[in-house]
Amino acid sequence: MLKSLFARNGGAKNNNRLGISFDSEHVSVAYAEIDSSGVAIQRCHSEPLKEDYSASVKQALKQVGSPSCPANVALTLEDSTIHKVEKPKVPPEELDGSILFLLKDRLSHSVEDTMVATITYPKDCRHDDHMMAVEVHKSRITQIVDALHAAHVEINAIDLTELNLGDMLEDDDTMTKGLAILMEHSRGVSLLVYRNHELYLIRRINGISDLISCLPAPGNDQMAEMLMLEIQRTFDYYDSLMGQPLPARLYL
Repeated sequence: MLKSLFARNGGAKNNNRLGISFDSEHVSVAYAEIDSSGVAIQRCHSEPLKEDYSASVKQALKQVGSPSCPANVALTLEDSTIHKVEKPKVPPEELDGSILFLLKDRLSHSVEDTMVATITYPKDCRHDDHMMAVEVHKSRITQIVDALHAAHVEINAIDLTELNLGDMLEDDDTMTKGLAILMEHSRGVSLLVYRNHELYLIRRINGISDLISCLPAPGNDQMAEMLMLEIQRTFDYYDSLMGQPLPARLYL
């Protein structure tokens, strides 16, 4: 059942949506109404997490009016890890098992307590023989799904923040040329590169724990230079090995 939930489109008929995300301390809920003019967020609320996650979910839903509509659950960067792996030459039904075997020495948790899903690289990036493998902690997903079911929330899809960002920025005027986002999270800082609202590249920036430490300041030139060097290395890889033009915009 968990595997079937890890999908981007659940096919729900109700156009209105709840967006739900969990971090280590809060559950955040947004209620959006969707019509021909687009998506409009009507209400949102962040609730501290109690030991009983479902109680926090119920309280957050109450604060946004307890709408009766399906929910899209967005996993945070803390909830998942994306690996680049060589594409196994196996039947589709054996793909997940093969990916787990390939990643067994790189997993954050045991093979038995790990779920994987795959993302195909865009066709024009010279990575036809590779794919992105998304690693998630099965116990964490189970905890989230159980809490939502206990709160009587219908789950439309479980998605990744990394993919949602590409959808949110699809109208950006530089998306066809490419744009990059430098994102801070509890595990550090990551650089994400999109083009035509597809995720091309995600890379954890080594040696950088937060962006504040990289701001120009007396005696702080080394951290700022380290960040710029890591960004340049990422763009060099994107240009030379993926055959893509340099992103036209970088968001912090």
